[in-house]
Amino acid sequence: MKKILKNLGLILCLVSILCSCSDDDEVEKIELKAEILSFGFYAEDNADVLHKDYIVENITDNIIINMSDEISKAALKARFTITDGATVELNGTVQVSKETANNYEAPVDFIVKNGDTNKKYTVKIVKSVLGEWSNLPDFTYPVYSVNITTDPKTGTPYLGYEKSSDDGYLAAMVKLNGTSWDQVGKDGFSAARARYSNFNISDEGIPYVAYLDYEEDPNTGSSAYKTTAMKYESGSWSVVGQKAFSGVKTSNINMVFSGNTPVVASINAATDGAYIKRALNIKSFNSVWTNSPITGRADDLTSFAIDTKTINGITYLSSMDVSDPMDISVSKLENNVWTVLGDKLKDGESSVVYTRGAPKIGADQNGNVVVVIAQDTDGNKEYILKVKKYNAAKQQWSKIGADIVDASSRYYDLSVSPNGEIMLVYLNDIKTPMYMYFDTELNVWSEAVELESVEASNIKIVSNKNNEFFVIYEANDITKVKKFTPAV
Repeated sequence: MKKILKNLGLILCLVSILCSCSDDDEVEKIELKAEILSFGFYAEDNADVLHKDYIVENITDNIIINMSDEISKAALKARFTITDGATVELNGTVQVSKETANNYEAPVDFIVKNGDTNKKYTVKIVKSVLGEWSNLPDFTYPVYSVNITTDPKTGTPYLGYEKSSDDGYLAAMVKLNGTSWDQVGKDGFSAARARYSNFNISDEGIPYVAYLDYEEDPNTGSSAYKTTAMKYESGSWSVVGQKAFSGVKTSNINMVFSGNTPVVASINAATDGAYIKRALNIKSFNSVWTNSPITGRADDLTSFAIDTKTINGITYLSSMDVSDPMDISVSKLENNVWTVLGDKLKDGESSVVYTRGAPKIGADQNGNVVVVIAQDTDGNKEYILKVKKYNAAKQQWSKIGADIVDASSRYYDLSVSPNGEIMLVYLNDIKTPMYMYFDTELNVWSEAVELESVEASNIKIVSNKNNEFFVIYEANDITKVKKFTPAV
């Protein structure tokens, strides 16, 4: 019996030792990290090629660097750091920081190895939009609902806003004059409170505004709460046609044009007779305001939000349609005739469109249209930005670039210059104003760049006839205005 117990003890000791060894083996099998920690192209390492450093701020597995087309990318040396014990290879060749030269004219796939761990990093050099940002004068007036537009004839930027007064918020407008913002007519020219004010300028250079009018009806003593439009000519603002012409209370008001014909597109905010709540309400002015429905669009198809862009007298309209499921459509108004350019434009049938993020739209002088959509993927309610482009020559829609995942799903905007440059602005997750542009040659977005290190809100962007971009956002109760001037 003692012998049996002794043998049993030996067996237990052996098992304990084996288990201990097994535990040691598991510790030794901890996965090693294979990561790029920093990456860039430095002038010091690339003499006679680079005249400044190109450093990546945030390393991901898709490294994008903006660089001028004028720079040769055929033999650039990268400077990088990696995790301890790791190596970097390209097509089986080990890379040496600051020494190995590679051709970056096309995307390059590096493999980082550390033991059994491998990770791929793709490096893309994208075209840099040549030009520079500058600060325009801040707009410090205590105002509400500021928006920006430009004069099609001169390119001058204008700010439209609602000014606080004893009568409520009144419509008002200023334009840039060198180093100051000059008043356009009376400061607070609407007869009563204005809401959802939207300003635009016709091809003739005439400023217009459309807004929800709170002026009391002298016959009933109650406010109309319907759309009124005004224009600025001969030194003063005047009503265009009849007041309160929309027939019903409206929201999401857009002042646009077909040629030089004023057009107001909005969304019904109530049901009243033939007017269906959330249906589009589009009126054009030719001596009187008349209905201008979109041909081919059902009268009872409703909308959560719309956005518009007028260029060369042609208006493009994007709509977040309340269909099943909710989706995005785009239409064009030319010579007072509507055409649907596309519907069901969201990416993925099971995805959900974010109802508080309007489908922002832009277009170039050749009729190519771009729309940005805030949506999730596969119904997971994690909203990101996706961008679709309409090729006017091919009459086709396609998704452009990768999804934009760090942008606010509510505060973003997009503009397309007449020559086709695409610029996107947004607030990131800490509300910092950011911008990025689209490289049409590589079909990728540039790295996002900070416009200013500040917490901001309500960011917007427009372009003008000179292919310049203007961005506004609110920070510390001030409307900040920035200008991007392309290089000649």
